[in-house]
Amino acid sequence: MKNLLIIGLAFVFGICTANAQDGVAQDTSWKKGATGALNFNQISLTNWAGGGENSLAGALFVTGFANHAKNRFAWDNVADVSYGLIKPGSDDIRKNEDKFEINSKAGYRTSETSKWYYTALGNFKSQFAEGFLYGELPNGQETKVLNSNFMAPGYFLGALGMDYKPSDNFTVFISPVTSKFTFVTEDKLSDEGAYGVDPGETSRSEFGGYANARYTVDLKENINLLSKLDLFSNYGENPDHIDVNLEVLIAAQLTKFLSASFGIQALYDHDITVPKTDEDNRPGKGTQFKQVIGIGLSHSIGD
Repeated sequence: MKNLLIIGLAFVFGICTANAQDGVAQDTSWKKGATGALNFNQISLTNWAGGGENSLAGALFVTGFANHAKNRFAWDNVADVSYGLIKPGSDDIRKNEDKFEINSKAGYRTSETSKWYYTALGNFKSQFAEGFLYGELPNGQETKVLNSNFMAPGYFLGALGMDYKPSDNFTVFISPVTSKFTFVTEDKLSDEGAYGVDPGETSRSEFGGYANARYTVDLKENINLLSKLDLFSNYGENPDHIDVNLEVLIAAQLTKFLSASFGIQALYDHDITVPKTDEDNRPGKGTQFKQVIGIGLSHSIGD
């Protein structure tokens, strides 16, 4: 709950700051803005013959950007954070959404009219709070096992390559020179060798090739589609095991302050063991899926 409060206060502060600057002359080479959404879901059942469980859930989503373009130089920065909680029935409050990601990409156009840029890219990903896997013993007792925390895992990726930007809506970045670092600073998870680190170690480095693509389009007025694809191959270890991250988000602005969204994410990383079990009933490798449908309050500021 503390983390959710911090994010909310930061969001409100950002809105107030941006609004206070409306009358101040701004550097026109910069475009800045942010969008925030607060979604709620509540189910209450009384004598409901069909069964079910009471629940209360809420999630906050904030995306901010600051992009700079002048002459042949371009610098794009995006922060994407979200945090959600759910209370199912009489169980304790649980986390059901947690994301902290920052992307920064600086490029220099190869010529005045070219759509290609020499580019350096940095990406950081983690989460805000502890995450648990929940289960139940044969006697009905609930189990709760820690499986994530801030910087457990945390990822940093740095890359040098070429960026192709034929329009403001589409970009493809290709890098043959990429360093990827995985951090697991939670002692329990480090000792287990979680997320691909050696048991007892707190970090792992990889060197390989990386590519990402971003596409956004207005499907209709006030309905936007955003898709992202990230691919990474480790040259030194199983280069055919490509890490894949695909995200698709459809967002609709229903009224000035009311929005709805539908998002899916598919993630595969050969270094991550998932709850899915193999034929010997042991956790193994697999593709992770996440789907989020939300409706709630939203507000946008900036250019």
